[in-house]
Amino acid sequence: QPTMAVPPSDLLRGALGGDAPSMPNFAGAEQLWSMLDDMAMNDPEAYSSFMATQLQEMEQVERAELPVPSFCATVQVACPAERKGRLYINACGHARMKSSPGGSDDVNLAVSRMRDGAVDERTRTVIDVITTDDHLSRARRDTGYKRELVQLFLECIEETHGLKIERATLKLLSKPKYAGGDVVRFRDARAPAPPGAAGRGAEAAASAAAAAAGSA
Repeated sequence: QPTMAVPPSDLLRGALGGDAPSMPNFAGAEQLWSMLDDMAMNDPEAYSSFMATQLQEMEQVERAELPVPSFCATVQVACPAERKGRLYINACGHARMKSSPGGSDDVNLAVSRMRDGAVDERTRTVIDVITTDDHLSRARRDTGYKRELVQLFLECIEETHGLKIERATLKLLSKPKYAGGDVVRFRDARAPAPPGAAGRGAEAAASAAAAAAGSA
């Protein structure tokens, strides 16, 4: 039986909407579907077992990529106008976020894209911020440090998304630990957005930049 340059599980993950290696052409995908068609016709039990195993592995990979909620905060956004209102910030850990080497006090963090989420049956702007477990653990033990950490989050959010935040309105919430519905996969705001998926976050940043240029 011929071997494939890309494992079938990787190709299948891409075909079903997961993250798969980029392919220079469709030869690998065509080989995958041909293999699955043959398996389904000649050995249905093997086909069912293979698909069940691959789907289970995909679910495990997907769960590993989800942020781990730690605590939530909310603050008022002053501008731009389209984002004016309550912003909910989910502080999370993540398997890919590593602590600074050598016991440094530096805070490694990343800010997600903005999204709309349901909070108390109202649509609010939600952002995930991921950082390392050592800082999250300290923040859960020490309210003063939690406030300092969230202030750092706010600086990064303002810089990343072009928002102006009213710092005096900051509230640290005892619940929920994660606002905006189910935990979603982290999408870094600084990573290139898929075509056609810039969303309101990019529009907000563009509006803020235009306003700044007009006042200069």
